[in-house]
Amino acid sequence: MKQLEQQVFDLMMQAAVPFSINKGENHIVEFANDTALQIVGKTIEIIGKPIFEIIPEVEAQGYIQLLDTVRQTGQTYQAFESPFTLIVNGQAPALR
Repeated sequence: MKQLEQQVFDLMMQAAVPFSINKGENHIVEFANDTALQIVGKTIEIIGKPIFEIIPEVEAQGYIQLLDTVRQTGQTYQAFESPFTLIVNGQAPALR
């Protein structure tokens, strides 16, 4: 089983899409792959910190409320587009 767990971990880390796992009422980051870290301009040091501390702009844009609702109700959230402004190194990066 350990080998399978390692394979799953490796797949998540190498995914081309951002992927993170947050836990609890403060949405503590327990896992973030390299793609997610690159997008938010952070390092692995974000592990163990609340999402609103790492990316404070998500709260003003309604994403903490969205995460709270999903956590409290257990209902999934799906969106084809959900734009928000992300501040990296003091400025909003240009989309590529």
